[in-house]
Amino acid sequence: MREVFVYPIHHRGQHRIAVRYEYAPESELDKSTRSLPQREYSSTKKLWHIPYRDDYRVYIQEAFKGLEGIVLKFMQGESAVGKETTA
Repeated sequence: MREVFVYPIHHRGQHRIAVRYEYAPESELDKSTRSLPQREYSSTKKLWHIPYRDDYRVYIQEAFKGLEGIVLKFMQGESAVGKETTA
């Protein structure tokens, strides 16, 4: 199982949603992440991020629906590692 951590962050003065997972080039997970509108990669934080939206949990669940072998873990923020909730 591949864990995908999803949580709100502030990056370069913007409120964003982080999508962090172990890099898997050309995987369905990577392709799905790259298809998210307005997604950007942070080389400093080593994660993908999208603009903040109130319904980000539902949005991410829909975006990754049907992908096998992943577990979405929603967190309150970067400092909440280990305190995630599984979708």
